[in-house]
Amino acid sequence: MLLQDETGGLQVWDNHSSEWVDVTPIAGAYVRNMMMRWTNDRYLSNLHRVINKGGHERFSVPFFFSGNPNYTVECLPSCADPQMGAKYPPVMVHDWMSGRFADTYGSSEGKAFGDSPSRSCCWYGWK
Repeated sequence: MLLQDETGGLQVWDNHSSEWVDVTPIAGAYVRNMMMRWTNDRYLSNLHRVINKGGHERFSVPFFFSGNPNYTVECLPSCADPQMGAKYPPVMVHDWMSGRFADTYGSSEGKAFGDSPSRSCCWYGWK
């Protein structure tokens, strides 16, 4: 989560035009991520970056919060497809965070979390 200000610098990748697009900052707004699983892909995460285009110092202090490790994250009932249900199985916060770290840094066995055949999740490289 990141609190927006008037400085800006956030850009998102536009797949259709194959270019970076500036995001107009809205003072007081928060930028959030990780909504795909809860919303059944209604709100998608996208490739993004932050650059300094203003010519002055820019400070960005995002807040990363993983939540209660024993909480189960699952699709909100109002976002589930009436015929297909949820796209992603429920996952505990601890398992999801462990998987993200393993995908990024590799596991102690030298494999990323998504390389495990025992996992049945499709988000962020899990298989």
